[in-house]
Amino acid sequence: MKNILADDLRASKKKRTASDVIDLLRMEYGVDLTYSQAYHGLQFTKRFLWGDDINSYSDFVWYKDAIEHYNPGSVVNFEYDSGTRRFKRFFVAFEASITAFNNYCRSMLFIDCTFLTGKFKGGLMVACGKTEIYPVAFGIVECENCESWQWFLTNLKGIIREDCPLTIISDRGISLLKHVHEVFPNAFHYFCLYHMKGNIPVPKGRSRQTAVKWGENTSNIAESFNNVIEHDTPLPALDLVDVIRAKVMEQNYKRLVESNKWTTRLTPRMQARFNKRINDCRSYKFRRSSEKVFEIIYPMSTWILELAAANGRKNIAFLALMQ
Repeated sequence: MKNILADDLRASKKKRTASDVIDLLRMEYGVDLTYSQAYHGLQFTKRFLWGDDINSYSDFVWYKDAIEHYNPGSVVNFEYDSGTRRFKRFFVAFEASITAFNNYCRSMLFIDCTFLTGKFKGGLMVACGKTEIYPVAFGIVECENCESWQWFLTNLKGIIREDCPLTIISDRGISLLKHVHEVFPNAFHYFCLYHMKGNIPVPKGRSRQTAVKWGENTSNIAESFNNVIEHDTPLPALDLVDVIRAKVMEQNYKRLVESNKWTTRLTPRMQARFNKRINDCRSYKFRRSSEKVFEIIYPMSTWILELAAANGRKNIAFLALMQ
């Protein structure tokens, strides 16, 4: 039974139950099992494949040391109750993800939490960047509450560049809203729940700021990551963390191979858009009417452009590009 179920669990993308095992052996092999036999056989096979759930939390001590030794620059924080020796929280941000976000990505984080379905439940908190389905940082907690969010945000602040004008987007509501303004007082905050429920209170002295800076008002990126690991949430905690690490490494390697084929400084898609803009603007001419007012002349019509103080440099660069 172990060999049969091991192959089935590896290939299956859905969570198997004892009833599924009974149906599988009856249909494929003509063997009738009791519910108890199927249940214990399934649990034994899971331990054979992924190890024991209890030992999985104990192995976080070894895993933390391994990350710090073999992946220098990564940030790992493992907390447990010193009295009961019970697991509390585990946070990790790999060096490649930290460097990529701080130097090359938009300063925007999509924060979310998904519930784990393993033996001891818990939650997986993630902070994803705009161009990364896989998270910049993530953490496993006992449950989603105000204390866990404060801990996660505090660790997250430690890996974000201080001069980065961060924008945070989430739909987690009160538990996150209570602490995000304290940990990131200078960041732009946008909560998707404001669209769905207008009665969510706003902290004193704060307004409901929108994320118009980047044109984003949903947390779909974080939800996409939740869908990617949907079938891995029943795994023991350590195995889940290692699955995410493997997916991040696989994605980075694929991007490395693909980027080595590029022949331009910009990505192929952005280079194509840039070239199209240049070609479209070749027939434009502009004339300066005053210090801040320009006339854009097109064969069919003329537009008046007034440079605002905040966007003056961008517009001047745009006019220079058209010229």
